[in-house]
Amino acid sequence: MCAKKLKTRQAILYKNTLIKFRNNNLNANPKLLANIDVMLCRISLLINDTDAIRKWLSTAPDENADFNVLYRYIYMCKIRCYLATGNKTDAYTLINKMLHYADICERTFIKMECLVLMSILEYRSDIATWDATLSSALALAEEHRFIRIISRESAAIYEMLKKCSYQFKDSDYKKRLFDEVDMIAQLYPMY
Repeated sequence: MCAKKLKTRQAILYKNTLIKFRNNNLNANPKLLANIDVMLCRISLLINDTDAIRKWLSTAPDENADFNVLYRYIYMCKIRCYLATGNKTDAYTLINKMLHYADICERTFIKMECLVLMSILEYRSDIATWDATLSSALALAEEHRFIRIISRESAAIYEMLKKCSYQFKDSDYKKRLFDEVDMIAQLYPMY
């Protein structure tokens, strides 16, 4: 069995396991259930289950009615869902809210994540600033030696990395980053 099909099968198994766990713990803390639902949605994103993504979006907290930084994990998933469903306006708005929060509260990880997602949005919208946005994210990621924050966007960022003008300072870091992005993009080409 090829690695791509195996990973998709594994993702579906993880999803089914989470669903069983959730169903067996319906009386658990609502915050736990909400986080399980977000994880289920993240798996749906990997396997491109747009029906599940849209269903989750319809029940997720509304950032426009009441923006709450305690929902940051949910909001980051919502941005990915907006991108996956082509809802660029809501993605742009929520990314900017999260960037504002990241700057004020000095949340470097969230800032990197938002910059990566913003660059994807700009690239898909043919906005030339995608290169500068991705370069900012890469500079922060290289400074902090983060790879997964870039690589987990897999196929969405694969071509962008090849075209980006960012000049890496550490060739070993660049090789590890490109190798992992390539591997994840092959495993989850629909993400």
